Amino acid sequence: MSTNHIVKSYDEDLDLLRSKLSEMGNEVEDQISKANQALLERDNGLAELVIISDQKVNVLQQEVEELGVRILATRSPVAQDLRGSLPDSKWHLNWSELPITPPTSRGIHPI
Repeated sequence: MSTNHIVKSYDEDLDLLRSKLSEMGNEVEDQISKANQALLERDNGLAELVIISDQKVNVLQQEVEELGVRILATRSPVAQDLRGSLPDSKWHLNWSELPITPPTSRGIHPI
């Protein structure tokens, strides 16, 4: 879902967000596979590797959240811009930390 905007950096921000989300999803998928294998084979070494690799997912999650908040705060995106980028489970931003009024208090509801 690519929409070209007048400001090229906006498209680049959205592309970076999609890329980081994809990378994070791939890493989690790999972790789940390895965790299942570690359980089935009772492989403590592999289980430890899964635990250690979780730090990478934590870093990616932090980067995604920071980029998402920056996009929301600086670009005022419309739903179409973010629909393919933000996962439903993370659409619960802590609005009290942002210098803006939450959309729901203005009669606007997230998708």
